Amino acid sequence: MELSIIIVSYNTREILRNCLKSVFEFASGVELEVIVVDNASVDGSVEMVAGEFPEVVLLANTENRGFAAANNQGFEVARGEFWLLLNSDTLLLDSVLPAAIGYMRQNPEAGMLGCRVLNSDMSLQQTCFMWPSLFNLAIQATGLGRVFPESPFFRRERLQGWLRDSEREVDSITGCFLLVRAVATQRIGVLDENFFFYGEETDWCRRFKDGGYSVMFVPLGEIIHLGGASGDKTHYSRKLLLSQAQVRLQRKHNGLLAAVIAWLLLWCEVFIKSAGFGVASLIRPGLRSAFQKHFGALLHFKRAWAGKGSAGRKKVLAVASSGGHWQQLLRLDEVFSSYTTSFVSTRADYRATVLGSRFFTVADVNRWRKWRIPLVCVQLFYILLRVRPDVVISTGALPGLIAIIWGRIFGARCIWLDSIANSEELSLSGRVAGKFAQLWLTQWEHLAGENETPRPEYAGRVL
Repeated sequence: MELSIIIVSYNTREILRNCLKSVFEFASGVELEVIVVDNASVDGSVEMVAGEFPEVVLLANTENRGFAAANNQGFEVARGEFWLLLNSDTLLLDSVLPAAIGYMRQNPEAGMLGCRVLNSDMSLQQTCFMWPSLFNLAIQATGLGRVFPESPFFRRERLQGWLRDSEREVDSITGCFLLVRAVATQRIGVLDENFFFYGEETDWCRRFKDGGYSVMFVPLGEIIHLGGASGDKTHYSRKLLLSQAQVRLQRKHNGLLAAVIAWLLLWCEVFIKSAGFGVASLIRPGLRSAFQKHFGALLHFKRAWAGKGSAGRKKVLAVASSGGHWQQLLRLDEVFSSYTTSFVSTRADYRATVLGSRFFTVADVNRWRKWRIPLVCVQLFYILLRVRPDVVISTGALPGLIAIIWGRIFGARCIWLDSIANSEELSLSGRVAGKFAQLWLTQWEHLAGENETPRPEYAGRVL
């Protein structure tokens, strides 16, 4: 199976029917399956799909589980090499499906792909963005983006000035049309179900990029996206869900302090808009609904606070400088694939051997370049600050020793792997590492599976 299309539906019977018709109309030459996950619709959506599209795999929930959880249900039964998240309020145009699959096959480093999206009047819809950093949230909160709608600086998060007519790597793509390489999810994981209706795609894109994959926008076809069909745009709960998602993104990826700042910035935005629309509605009654939306959000804004979301799989930072250490490390690939693993090496060309995982390069510190030790210390501190691993595992040499020391400071479990045959490393880095590592394994050949009884699963129990 080439492609699995997952469509989440919630009270969108008529537009869902049109969406399914467009899928089967423009899917020529693609071996696909369509999976519809209905979130307890009461408008007859389930009956329509079952009666008019018997070839569709239908999963009917008894409650609204949210966008992320419903898509994950679809992933559990999907058989395709690629997964396509497609909104029920979309219409495919031309040959976007075969073109998108062809691009993914030719570019194995691409983990996600989005295409051009149009509004119902055929105008361009913005569906790819920068990461919602605190600076971008500050611009949003002050309303400068609305004051200067054509400014590339104040509209930087929306990539203003780019007509979406060229290929570009981006930070995030919305889930109305998001093509994903299925095998990549074995390392990255599926959608975080702590995000109910917003933010899950942004979080997923961030995790894919952290995992070494590219998130690509490619103008290889077009779709029409009506937008907002599954919810009331005028109700304050929509604004609260969006604000909560932005806070959770900061909490999950940047820490508690960033989440607190994001919540305050978003509160300021809601307060300013509530006051502004309140005054303006006295002159223009048509703005009353906008005032009610933001004032309602202001009254309930404490609900916009959010935790960091699910921690997901355990994070492992694996450090091996070069040569035999790196080769031994790769023998544990079966183990590392069960974790969210990041790799560190002094050799940039090793990146290709762990495609699909986050990869960092530090300066080479051999016997002729000891003056680089302070630089490596700073680099590894930065890497651990970004990754925040649960476990640091090192196969020897000075960068691994430094990583072990930083790992203890960051509260990670530290494992030092070394070979009893390498007496020089044991007498230098090994002896020092033994003071810091919580587990020091010298039977490296046994662990790596070099003897008659391979035991790579033992490393999994250790981690």
